[in-house]
Amino acid sequence: MPRPFHRLRIPLFALVLAAGAGTALAQVALPGAVAPTPEGAAAPRGPAPSPATAPATRPKLHRRPVDAAGLPGAPATAKVVAAKVLPAASLAGQTLYRGGRGSEIAFALRDKTLVVSHLTLAGRGDDGADCRIDVADLPLAVRDEGEPSGMARIGIPVSACPMSFDVLDGAALETGDRANCSFAATHCTVDPGGLWGPAAATLTPDRDKAIERQRSQAETAMRANFKRLVAATRDRPTVMGYAREQAQFSSTREEMCRGYVAEVKHGFCSTRLTDARAAALRTKADIAQAEKEKRKARQRKRG
Repeated sequence: MPRPFHRLRIPLFALVLAAGAGTALAQVALPGAVAPTPEGAAAPRGPAPSPATAPATRPKLHRRPVDAAGLPGAPATAKVVAAKVLPAASLAGQTLYRGGRGSEIAFALRDKTLVVSHLTLAGRGDDGADCRIDVADLPLAVRDEGEPSGMARIGIPVSACPMSFDVLDGAALETGDRANCSFAATHCTVDPGGLWGPAAATLTPDRDKAIERQRSQAETAMRANFKRLVAATRDRPTVMGYAREQAQFSSTREEMCRGYVAEVKHGFCSTRLTDARAAALRTKADIAQAEKEKRKARQRKRG
């Protein structure tokens, strides 16, 4: 008596792994498929199936390509994915808060010039108590500092606490690499670093949905620009350095956004930092691609 047939349940991820493991793995029979003839055995005789009943030819399964940094899914030719680059003037009319609260800065246009119309810095006094500094001598014209990281950068020339911001969508990322600012007259120490954005109370559920979509777009741009950077870089140690830097970004982003009010709910800070990362990678990739074209041109001349 033939043994009873038992249905074998195979998880989907196992099938995906089997698809890239080569012909050494057993094939999974699909409805309507014809079992393959064992090697060395004669093919069974019988009428050839008609075109109407013949099984469809199985598509070839290919492994996803791997890029120079060992990342799966790298395209054969990396595409240029542009992050949104906003002019400094886009900050006009906005009031931004460091971490969604505390220090605040307001921007305005005066005679077509972007100025700081209000600036309050929150910090800690020598006794550990909260303190606030209302910056005088306003309005204060901002400085154009170019686009060193792929975003428009502006400088705020406050004498006791000079700041630099990369302009993002509805936010500004303070990029100054320095110690905290100290105001001796008031014994107040201020840390202006990090993301300045809207007050958390203004991030409504409708905005949360839009931020979620923007986060997905930013992640896509970041990955594509990283792969393009790797594809254009010849030196393997440099590539590995880029890979380590990229791997570190997630923890850096989490650490920087941990203090943004209600970040777990809306994800605004993480989204904007990913925008900034995508722009920085695009700038590096542009430079690496230009160097690659120069190398090709030199090789053609020698050839």
